[in-house]
Amino acid sequence: MENARLIALSIFVSYFLAIICLFGVILNSFRGLVGAASKSKVLAFSGLTVASFAHTWFYMFEFMHWSFSDYETTASSIAEAPLDRLTDWLLNTALFEQAWAVVSFGKMNWWWSEQLCLFTVGFWTAFLYFQGSRYGVKHVWAYMLLGQLVAISVASSLFYLAIILSPRQRGYKPLEPSLAPPVLWVSTFIALACVFRSPYTDESAFLLNLLVMHGLIVVPLFFVNSAKMAFWIPVESLYGMYLLAAVTMRIKTTAAAWESSGSGAKFLMDAWSTLHSHPAQSSIGYDVVWTTMSFMAWSILEGGGVMASLLAPVTSVGISAPLSVWPAKVDKRKIDKS
Repeated sequence: MENARLIALSIFVSYFLAIICLFGVILNSFRGLVGAASKSKVLAFSGLTVASFAHTWFYMFEFMHWSFSDYETTASSIAEAPLDRLTDWLLNTALFEQAWAVVSFGKMNWWWSEQLCLFTVGFWTAFLYFQGSRYGVKHVWAYMLLGQLVAISVASSLFYLAIILSPRQRGYKPLEPSLAPPVLWVSTFIALACVFRSPYTDESAFLLNLLVMHGLIVVPLFFVNSAKMAFWIPVESLYGMYLLAAVTMRIKTTAAAWESSGSGAKFLMDAWSTLHSHPAQSSIGYDVVWTTMSFMAWSILEGGGVMASLLAPVTSVGISAPLSVWPAKVDKRKIDKS
């Protein structure tokens, strides 16, 4: 039993240590690059990073407080020492599952959460892969892991900042890639299937579905500069399939949420009340809001897909992001990665 308590406490501490290490890896890669970038853009995305982190993690700590209190109200006994109380809570609570269950089940709950899942699993994974290679961004995998452990809005703002700070922004910019490798499209297509399945899973499949979805989208980012192999597909086709999947799922999810609300005014009221119905829902809901704002700022400041990005508050960032780059603006010459 003591070993189990130690493991539970170690996992909790390791979670925060991993976050600190990931921030360290990313921020350390920025050293010496500031002078090559527009100061206004650096300030904009630095501000978005700090604001989104503060806002989403206010609710994350609220969720932890709620979970701790909820455990102790049902516990048969409560230890006296604070560390023992903390360990008892961690040992008897599945925090990851608890948070995702809140945001996945319920028509309006999933209406919020699906937006972030579609953006992350589709467009953003590909964006990290292609632009990380194009601009020589170091440790691309760290941005995805940080997004999963902290917030996608925080990680995406930092990645936009990394591109802005890249020395390759000066003078001739590298070509956009024209082909997508199988490690990217296979991983993201399976992960998209997991997104579709999420609100329909039961207790036996819920955790596995989540782990597969989260794990698969990290895999391609360890192979950003991989050699050219068979079964590569056009980038334009990849983004087109992301867009088709996102539109299909959003229509289905929005129709279900609309049906439960009954009218436009009631739909908006339900969306607002659901956003603040639980700390876990508020954390991921405002992650959607900040991710959308950061993506819009990127599109406007970089001058790409502006019209599509302006639709994000209405269509969701999961749709507007792939729409902004589809048809993909790529150099039609095949890029030899061998």
